Amino acid sequence: MFIVTGGTQGIGAAVVEKLVAEGHQVVFTGRDESAGQALQTRLKTAVFVAGDVLSEQDCQKVVSHAMILGEADCPAWSTVPACPAVVSSPR
Repeated sequence: MFIVTGGTQGIGAAVVEKLVAEGHQVVFTGRDESAGQALQTRLKTAVFVAGDVLSEQDCQKVVSHAMILGEADCPAWSTVPACPAVVSSPR
């Protein structure tokens, strides 16, 4: 499972599409709610959570949705001050 920030347009949306095409579970976030909903509808298996990575509350919301789906396939880290590494997966 992957979390993609800025996934509603541009490179972020392309990353979401590529990961879904490769069969991965994806939770993605972005500020453009209508674009996010449209991409989620088109891809069917990706989960969109509206939010801004500059908001700690929004980051927690994204992580909560992701944790419901399972363990992340990559280390959780962030360079965005409001989004510290909040995911830890027990091995």
